[in-house]
Amino acid sequence: MQKYMESTQRPELGVRRTAGFRWRHTLRVLAAAREIGKAEGANLDIVEMAALLHDVAKLDQRCDQVHHAVLGSEIARDFLHQLGLSPEMVDRIAEAVRYHSFDTHCDGLALETLVLKDADRLDEVGALGVIAAAVRAGRQDMDYRHCLAYGLEDLQNLKAVPFYTASGRKIFAQRLRFMASFWEQARAELAGEKIFSGKNAPDGA
Repeated sequence: MQKYMESTQRPELGVRRTAGFRWRHTLRVLAAAREIGKAEGANLDIVEMAALLHDVAKLDQRCDQVHHAVLGSEIARDFLHQLGLSPEMVDRIAEAVRYHSFDTHCDGLALETLVLKDADRLDEVGALGVIAAAVRAGRQDMDYRHCLAYGLEDLQNLKAVPFYTASGRKIFAQRLRFMASFWEQARAELAGEKIFSGKNAPDGA
């Protein structure tokens, strides 16, 4: 799958469109999916293969017209058939790939699919979420205070993200608490900028 990503990457569109970036994301999702899947009693063979394949089409130019999860499920089916997996396994893995995204959700999904959805959503939540917010703010040439505002907005938006397993929700809550604590600490440190006020403020304050 890494080789397929390398064949479809578009680095001219930015680092997030490179195979290296996408593969590292895939490995983090795999680790989270294993943790959640084990805790939830899911079939780990399905979970692990689906996690490895979930973004296989993310860099494919055809995704300009077709959702990457939909295209990815088709690519996954072809690959899994070549491996000689049973039709049932192929169907279950392809389902997880097809519905792992926010906007390809539907009711009645298998546990393994829900595990993958949660694992994918956990990436860039927590410490990596703070780093991601800072990187995005830096690209827009924001100062510390604007970065704080950006991070707090990001934190608020994350609270509305749905999770489908008890284990996923537990990990999400832990990571969200870390982010909230970090941004509160940043707010407290930035409060030092208000030490002068009014007529006592130095020039340029």
